[in-house]
Amino acid sequence: MEYPVARRSDTVQHFPSVKHGMVQVPDPYDWMDDLASQETDAFLEAQNALLSQYLTDPVLEKPRIKLLSLLQSIHTNAFVNDIPLSAGRFYILRVGGRGHNHCITFKIPKARIREFLEAPENVDADSLLEILHDEAVEDQVVIATGVSRSGKYWAYNASVAGSDWGVIRVKDVETGQMLPDEIHDHKFNTKPARISWLDDRGFFYQYWKPDGEGRSPAQLRFHVLGEPQTEDEVVYEDPSCPGRCFWATVSHDGALVFLHVYAAGWASQVYAAQISRAHAVTTRLNLEFKSTISDDFSSQWEYIGLATHGQQSLYMFWTDQENGQVVGFDLDDGSLKTVIPSVNTQCLKLARAINGDHLLAVRSVDVRDQLHVFSTADGQLLKTLDAPVFTVFDVSSDQASGDIFFLELSFDRPPSLWHMDISFMPIRPLEFFPQTAELGKISTHQVFYSSTDGTRVPMFLTAEDDYPVSATTPVLLYVYGAFGISVIPHFRPEFLTFIRAFHGVVAVANIRGGGEYGRQWYLAGCKENRQRIFEDIKSAAQYLKSTFGSRTVILMGESMGGLNCAATMIQEPDLARAVILNAGALDALRLRNSMKDDRGKFDIGDPQDPADFDVIYQWSPLENIRDDLYPPVLLTAGAKDDVTTNANSGKFTAALQHVARRLGRNQPVHFRVIPNLAHGGNISAKEIASIVLERWLWLHKTLDLKI
Repeated sequence: MEYPVARRSDTVQHFPSVKHGMVQVPDPYDWMDDLASQETDAFLEAQNALLSQYLTDPVLEKPRIKLLSLLQSIHTNAFVNDIPLSAGRFYILRVGGRGHNHCITFKIPKARIREFLEAPENVDADSLLEILHDEAVEDQVVIATGVSRSGKYWAYNASVAGSDWGVIRVKDVETGQMLPDEIHDHKFNTKPARISWLDDRGFFYQYWKPDGEGRSPAQLRFHVLGEPQTEDEVVYEDPSCPGRCFWATVSHDGALVFLHVYAAGWASQVYAAQISRAHAVTTRLNLEFKSTISDDFSSQWEYIGLATHGQQSLYMFWTDQENGQVVGFDLDDGSLKTVIPSVNTQCLKLARAINGDHLLAVRSVDVRDQLHVFSTADGQLLKTLDAPVFTVFDVSSDQASGDIFFLELSFDRPPSLWHMDISFMPIRPLEFFPQTAELGKISTHQVFYSSTDGTRVPMFLTAEDDYPVSATTPVLLYVYGAFGISVIPHFRPEFLTFIRAFHGVVAVANIRGGGEYGRQWYLAGCKENRQRIFEDIKSAAQYLKSTFGSRTVILMGESMGGLNCAATMIQEPDLARAVILNAGALDALRLRNSMKDDRGKFDIGDPQDPADFDVIYQWSPLENIRDDLYPPVLLTAGAKDDVTTNANSGKFTAALQHVARRLGRNQPVHFRVIPNLAHGGNISAKEIASIVLERWLWLHKTLDLKI
């Protein structure tokens, strides 16, 4: 295999070090940071051509057809993508699959939900569902949505040509009519959140003003319906910290706006401002964020509802402090009061206020969820629900109708929507879309393994019931381990295709750096503790080999998970038979150049800090590649990814190919740049299927896996 030759420059960067004073670090592929240069374009085109040539083989035609058939079959089922949102006399529900290339957002009359639940055989589900928005019409994937306070308006943020940048538009829920408002240059690139409305007047959004070839620091703005975007008020900005991002939420009583300030991850500062009663008739909100809920970046915060008891009103927040808890903010004295305390043996991952006097909370025990009902008056546990679910992704409720919904996720079947009434009974599935295709007999079970330091780490194994695991069974080991994000069971057609095509196993290890056991599990993999993540990955692979005799372990990671996989591969080249890196944040010493903000700094450290540099330099994948025989590697990146630019994958590809060329080796190292892909994956089902098809076809040829 003849790899394209990538020019190696003499560029050297200097980093301060506690151990060595100043360290000179070569950056031979620094020219790839210029994504618009002809040299970079030529390199990427050559890499795409190399992979296309590798997969252009008549022998691959039958496997290609089978993989495509599997993907199409899986996609005929419906995928409920979000929890129902209350909007006046309707619920709004976004659904994918059903053979469509894009998702469709439906509106469902609230009055008919109970009728459908009581006698679904007597109600035509199609008669309940009215299309509010079909993403195929605009050929744009919806990134986020939000409903105005009365439910009259629905705002949606549509991806611009697959990027993470969006255009916010507004529809009248009752009529479906599009309003003339369009908000451009919007992106919220930190923690996923809904569009937050203030009454029916307008909504908050994050704006990045174009500035020559780049953009000015982010601003939080407020848009008044019917007004031009040029007149939108700047609610908050901080030019002194250009890497920070902002978001706003409005309290349920419409009295407060909560400002979230994000720096290097999902943790945030939180401040509150009172809304003047005159805001409806004045041109400006003039918000003053005088009240402090959190003034540091030590925890995540999410506003979840209002509890009123007598004269006291508590604005309740979920926070991941300790193992997760709910606290109430008292505006009168500015204090925080514990509503639901943390529990050492359980991780409180989600809570929602129900009618002001109850909290429905999701607590995770070893990454298995339990539903609890608490009193907001005294924080007492009232009941534990006997819900036949494994993983609860989200919860919503409607006080007027008394409906409560929760969305269940699983590795082995599409998302399931469940319903209960305000008494938290009965718990019933809400099946608007029965399965249309047989997914096969597939099940998930959980195991635990010991990491190098003896830490007990959970791992999920998903496989076909009819195919026992043996030494010849390919195992896809998927990991993440960053930002305190828990890799909970979730349905991915990509995983199911791997299982059915190769009769393989998908293993998902809940390594440190995630949030599966609360904030301490996250911190256990940050900065000077980063090596623990790599040890968790190595131990997971070794467990699979020793327990099942697996000879074919494939390592896969995305974004920061890609960084973790790459570092592990460099440290232990014989660990996996192949490695798949998607949108990997691989240039660890220069992530700030790629991300244009401080994301990742709290996870891996600041390379400009001498102590942090010494730690990063020990494991950084690019800086530790040696003349060694590495396993086959497939990298993918999006041409429109401005969070983890394709320079990360490009540099790593060039470095691995350079080593292979020096050693005269023929191990496959391939890199695909996908034109309309950004970090958020905001592309159509057809485009996603194309990526998956190529990935598994590459694996089939490279490892000679049977299909």
